[in-house]
Amino acid sequence: MLNNIAQVSVLKGPQGTLFGRNATGGLIQITTRDPSDEFSGEISGTYGNKDTYGAQLYLAGGLAPDLAADFALSYSDQDEGFGTNLANGEDVNKRRDLAVRSKWKLGIGENTTLTGILDYTKAEFAGPDGAPTPIGPFSGGEFDVNSNVQPDSSIKQYGASIDLRHDFETIQFVSISAYRHTDWDLRADTDGLPIDIVSLDIQQPDRQFSQEIQIISLDDSPLTWVLGAYYFDARGGFEPGNVGGVIADFYSTIDTRQETESLAGFGQATYAITEQTSLTA
Repeated sequence: MLNNIAQVSVLKGPQGTLFGRNATGGLIQITTRDPSDEFSGEISGTYGNKDTYGAQLYLAGGLAPDLAADFALSYSDQDEGFGTNLANGEDVNKRRDLAVRSKWKLGIGENTTLTGILDYTKAEFAGPDGAPTPIGPFSGGEFDVNSNVQPDSSIKQYGASIDLRHDFETIQFVSISAYRHTDWDLRADTDGLPIDIVSLDIQQPDRQFSQEIQIISLDDSPLTWVLGAYYFDARGGFEPGNVGGVIADFYSTIDTRQETESLAGFGQATYAITEQTSLTA
């Protein structure tokens, strides 16, 4: 969904201080628009081959004194697949995508801002998604399958975040709280034949919570610095799902869990020796 993007930045080199341990090689930072008090809106539509149509909408404006919000929506639907499941005649290799996002910004006095973000996305894909090459003769095309299981994969995500910032005389206090939930459902035929040998029917839920605290210097001295702490908690795995089939005469249940919890402190300081030279630790 690109209709609410304000800026895309490419940050070189290690960026682990503010963006975590996985940013050792740099990162691409996407910044979304901030809603303003003035009403604005954009709408667009698309149509393409395979009876693919879509729409994008962006609305923003003030709702009350010191309160502004926006709403962004993106939808795309490929009604005709690139291929066909020869076993049942239904289309395969097609997808449908929906994304909704809203940002709310509240000013509390002169020195405090509160920003809340809500988002929801759902992607559905009807296709083999890496299924093996069928065993034996196959009369279909490049994107066709011949399966007793209609391939289907869907990913649903939703999340929320709250960003609280307060400016004191010489420092800024920042609190960022975020939650994200993902559900992945998959049905696939792993043998590539229209008989029940081995197939998959699995669900994978995942949820993440993070809390970050930052203290940032605001004065005009040659020394600028940031101190912070970060907490992360994630839980995921496979809910009980089935693997197997009648012909193979076996069934197995996938039921696993994985948990990750971490706590980190960080700090960075930069001293401007001259206008052209600075030292960062």
